[in-house]
Amino acid sequence: MCFNHVYLGDTHILWSQTIKYLGVHIASGKNLCFDVNPMKRSYYAVCNSIFANANGLDEIALLSL
Repeated sequence: MCFNHVYLGDTHILWSQTIKYLGVHIASGKNLCFDVNPMKRSYYAVCNSIFANANGLDEIALLSL
């Protein structure tokens, strides 16, 4: 993607494909688009951490997590 250079006074403003605002990732483009991949990645990382450290738990209790 090619962007024109943007300046604010003498300061060059860099473009980014996504920004994080109030915990929500907003992707650049013509339409408003939210990037949920970082939230899904964090969710699965936490689940994997719980399952990895859940030694000795009953299977029913583990499934309810």
